[in-house]
Amino acid sequence: MQKVDLLFEELFTEAQKKAQQKKQAEAKKGSTPSAIAKSSSRSHVSENRAAKIQLTKDLARLREEMNGPEPAQLTQVAKVMVLCGLPYRQTQERTIVRTSRQADGSLITVTFQAMLNNVPLPYGSDRNLFHWATDRSIKSGTPFVPWETATEFLSDMQQSDGGKNYARLKESYRRIAGLSITVERQTANRDQALIMPIMERSNLPRLFDTNTLAFPEKNEDDHLPTGILFSNPFFQELSKNHVPFPWPILRTLARKPQMLDYMMFLHWRTFAARSESVIRWEELRQQMWQEDTHTWRIRNRFADAIKALKIVFPELPAEARPGGLFIGPAIEGRTLIRGARRINGRSSN
Repeated sequence: MQKVDLLFEELFTEAQKKAQQKKQAEAKKGSTPSAIAKSSSRSHVSENRAAKIQLTKDLARLREEMNGPEPAQLTQVAKVMVLCGLPYRQTQERTIVRTSRQADGSLITVTFQAMLNNVPLPYGSDRNLFHWATDRSIKSGTPFVPWETATEFLSDMQQSDGGKNYARLKESYRRIAGLSITVERQTANRDQALIMPIMERSNLPRLFDTNTLAFPEKNEDDHLPTGILFSNPFFQELSKNHVPFPWPILRTLARKPQMLDYMMFLHWRTFAARSESVIRWEELRQQMWQEDTHTWRIRNRFADAIKALKIVFPELPAEARPGGLFIGPAIEGRTLIRGARRINGRSSN
């Protein structure tokens, strides 16, 4: 218990320090915030503190589960989503571009584009549905993902089947269904480009009636199975390039998409690294969070992600240094998914 308490303090001490610095700065300026503003600020800090305490408890519990006799359940995540993430907030942009410099010097450029009229790009927690569906596709070995009831996803995510969650699921699906991804790979000798609409077809009747737990009955003339069909180019890319990640951690961070992205990235770089390296913060901003021009903020967020991931994986060889993200190979082969079975160098559940 003492160790967990120390982790609590480590996670939210920085937030308290920033609040105190803000208060001191206001005092020097001679400004006196209103009582309402003070109350709001205190409430925000209190909520942030409580959220970090709960996250620490959840991750400490997961560590015990993952160190148990049974291997952790893994989800297979599209590698392109680990290297270059979707936006964290809703955006009016129809196209966004991310770039990622690989350890071998090659450059990957990922373009996310919204293809359906009046449907924006996926953002935030939309990535959860994306990960859920692609995992099912990889494990079944087919681009078609059966989806008979809306509650399948909510149950797997351990979310309630209330109207709000159905409404969110409906909107998440619409945004993902209209997404197209272009992956460009540039090496010293070759330029390659792959243009991929995510879905070729879907058959989900009036997704969703929020007053029922299942999809409506199919019409007599509807001979198509209920579910999602990924496009063949995307399925081929997905089959070749995916990353194993513990499903319990993904589920725990379902409402924290930025921390989830950073943990996935840290895990993958450690899992794949052959030597130590430092990635400059500006490079990571271009890769994962272009919308924020302040590199110090991405450094702080990575520092939080490292602290949180070390609760589950204390051996994580990563540090948020002033000059960039230090990342090294797994120490003595110990990785986040130790205990999982390995097939041809790739982990599976």
